[in-house]
Amino acid sequence: MVGFILSVYITLSEANRYANPVKSIPSSSVQVLNRGEERITLKDGYSRIGNLQGIVPGSWRRETPSSSMRLAQFSFSDESGTSELVVFAGIGGSVDDNLDRWLGQFRRPDNESVADHATISHEHIGDMDVNFVYTEGTYLQAGMGMRGPTIEKPNYGLMAAIIKAADGPYYFKCTGPKKVLDNYRNSFETFIHSIEPL
Repeated sequence: MVGFILSVYITLSEANRYANPVKSIPSSSVQVLNRGEERITLKDGYSRIGNLQGIVPGSWRRETPSSSMRLAQFSFSDESGTSELVVFAGIGGSVDDNLDRWLGQFRRPDNESVADHATISHEHIGDMDVNFVYTEGTYLQAGMGMRGPTIEKPNYGLMAAIIKAADGPYYFKCTGPKKVLDNYRNSFETFIHSIEPL
């Protein structure tokens, strides 16, 4: 008799559960797990760049990187021409090695050392160290595939920032006509100051 009553109780309970499936499981306990999928939450208005996020100015154009070495790529322009901003991470050499290489891509009209005339400043943005670098002169752009003839571009500039984040340095390198860089220097610095780790 006890067994009969118990079986009737279980049958009625199951019937009620399937008749009211929403009530059988509290909504707060339902979780969807995407195994192996990284959960990233960006702040409103921020864009992801590697393991960083920042506010990209509306006048900039985000482009598909032209090389697998490039983490991200942007361009901006005015009546003087177009400049390109490239972001690298995980590249070989120390920060100083890469900075020396960048400055070595420029030549001054008086043939004096570019490094001696470059403007280099250091800041802290949150927990990250940042070096800003500016210089100008004739840009010695490497040819296609690094093997072609060097293309000389006078009145060009370098506007760059190197951010030392927890997962390694990020290199933000912008080259273009000096007048364009002058017009976009404030927006570049504002962009860099907005960057924070994810």
